[in-house]
Amino acid sequence: MKLKQELGAALGTKTPSVENVDDQLMYETFYSFPISDGMTITLIIYVKDVTAGDNETAVILKSSYSFKIYLININRYTHLRPLLKPFF
Repeated sequence: MKLKQELGAALGTKTPSVENVDDQLMYETFYSFPISDGMTITLIIYVKDVTAGDNETAVILKSSYSFKIYLININRYTHLRPLLKPFF
């Protein structure tokens, strides 16, 4: 199984853009990479323009975990029924 890496960027405003007015822009980039089949680490960096003062900047490190559940039809595997019964 090939593990998938992702790189992305976004740009947005809080309100619609108007000429000759400072927009409150927000820039964001992220890089996501898997460290195993079910776990992914994502690094996010964003900058938010603030009209009164310094810009707001943040760095976020996010970890995600996912897993798959496989369902078994116990009636189909009658020879395994005594082994599977405690789980159902």
